[in-house]
Amino acid sequence: MKQKIILIIICILNVYNVCSQTIQELKRQAETNDPAALWNVGCAYYDGTNGVSVNYTEALKWYTLAANSGLVDAMGQTAYMYYTGKGTERNHSMAFAWWKKAAIAGDIKSQRVIADCYREGDGTEKNLAEAFYWAKKVAEDKQAQNKDFFNLGLYFFNGTGCTENFDEAIKWFKKAADSGYTQAYSALGGVYGYQKKYSESNKYYKMAYEKGDKYAASQLGWNYYVGEGVKQNYEEAYKYFRYVADNNMPEGYNGLSYLYMYGLGVNKDLDKAMAMIDKAIEISNNSPRYLDSKGELYAIIGDQENAKKLYNEIIKTNPTYYENVQTTLTKYIKGETTSDVDESIPTTSDKDNDCFAVVISNENYMRESKVPFAINDGRTFTEYCNKTLGIPTSNIHFVTNATYNNIRYEINWLRNVIKAYNGKAKVIFYYAGHGIPDEQNKNAYLLPVDGYGTDIVTGYALSNLYKELSELPSQSVTVFLDACFSGTKREGDMLSSARGVAIKVKQTEPTGNLVVFSAAQGDETAYPYKEKGHGMFTYYLLKKLQETKGNVTLEQLGDYIKDEVSKKSIVINGKPQTPTVIPARTVSTNWGNWTLK
Repeated sequence: MKQKIILIIICILNVYNVCSQTIQELKRQAETNDPAALWNVGCAYYDGTNGVSVNYTEALKWYTLAANSGLVDAMGQTAYMYYTGKGTERNHSMAFAWWKKAAIAGDIKSQRVIADCYREGDGTEKNLAEAFYWAKKVAEDKQAQNKDFFNLGLYFFNGTGCTENFDEAIKWFKKAADSGYTQAYSALGGVYGYQKKYSESNKYYKMAYEKGDKYAASQLGWNYYVGEGVKQNYEEAYKYFRYVADNNMPEGYNGLSYLYMYGLGVNKDLDKAMAMIDKAIEISNNSPRYLDSKGELYAIIGDQENAKKLYNEIIKTNPTYYENVQTTLTKYIKGETTSDVDESIPTTSDKDNDCFAVVISNENYMRESKVPFAINDGRTFTEYCNKTLGIPTSNIHFVTNATYNNIRYEINWLRNVIKAYNGKAKVIFYYAGHGIPDEQNKNAYLLPVDGYGTDIVTGYALSNLYKELSELPSQSVTVFLDACFSGTKREGDMLSSARGVAIKVKQTEPTGNLVVFSAAQGDETAYPYKEKGHGMFTYYLLKKLQETKGNVTLEQLGDYIKDEVSKKSIVINGKPQTPTVIPARTVSTNWGNWTLK
């Protein structure tokens, strides 16, 4: 202990002696080219001590002399002054050269710097292999810090200058986490998520969240949103998104906007959704990610003009943004420009206040393949309901990617409407998405986006749909189903039929005042019409409404759809698709004269 105290006293006296000396005395000591003496003169000019004013030019001269004499600290300081332009013009190449000398001499701080320089091509040619070499050298040094471990983990994870190696990435991220580096927990969540080890991923994201990591909270929000590694839970997603938003981060507001946009875990509220996404855009300074989300919201509400404006704004400022990305907005724009039925939609000044519509478009399934153009189908049909048939916007519920409970909610809303209008209401129910068969009893089911084709319990039985819509008095209920129930997808291959063959389901008989238009019969497939950006059934449904401005009887509409789809399917797909119209027995003699308008 006494020896340590004596050494400390000696060090203090030495510092005092240097500080108390005049610049002339320091220079006389430097005449011997002693590196420490040269360094002391440089420090005097740099700090403005020992009787001189701050003079960076003089400081650099003396630091350079000390560096040339082999003093490692002086090499780093000389590099810093060239990099920042203190006492000379900025010269990153010269800075790099001095940092490289210090790094080779074993200075860990300079080694960190040149790893970054090689990675970014700053002061030298970009060389990722060299960057990795120095980053690894730093991380393996006994003086390494937790961020050094983390950085090396990133090199291995991204394959930067080395072979991508998730095991090594995990090793170094864990070392950083064990050393108290919070961001490493999120990184571990990312690596495990990339490997589809979602339980491990969420474990580390939660550890990071508990330490205050906002990024981890955001990832947890999306994992609960889609059910990745956890049971899908929109209330939990809301909790995490709310936390991120309360910390004024745009991704939190973006997540909240989606919940309000689709009514997931909260009541559907498009005004709140718009407010949330506008906040994300403001905080992010017009990030294309959030502009695209706002474009999706415009697509949902059928605002073509504003959707196009946002799309064009993104393309103008970020020309390559959509090169490898397809979003709801891009599909919406593509649908508008490729299909004649999406243009020149007929409008009417008449309002049908007693007509109500639910439009469900299930395109992006969580566990099954997508249904091409389903969202475009529903969105455009919604516009025809409003503009051509005169149904007020407040009377139309357009739902995209509906879960089982979303479907239940909308059907319950229709039942309440029918009950409240006491026989005066007209109802339109439209569905585009997957249908599935029960292999045992051949019954048909709509498939919510959170369901899966091998378990009918996750589906919504057509028999229940018809029962719910017919048990109360109404003027009419017209159902349009752009789906097939044979176990096939729109593209024609199998969805999830256990036997690998299409199944011919039993025809579900509607009751009450129901008339059902179905896209295909028996074991047929409901195909897409790719050229038009719609399901083939929906395209000809829309085409007839466009041609007649909605003034068409159900019988005329059914005959037209059956005739056109049957012919076009053989020509394009080489396979039959035969739409059907099935009225309830109680209306079998007069349904043909009904109209939608």
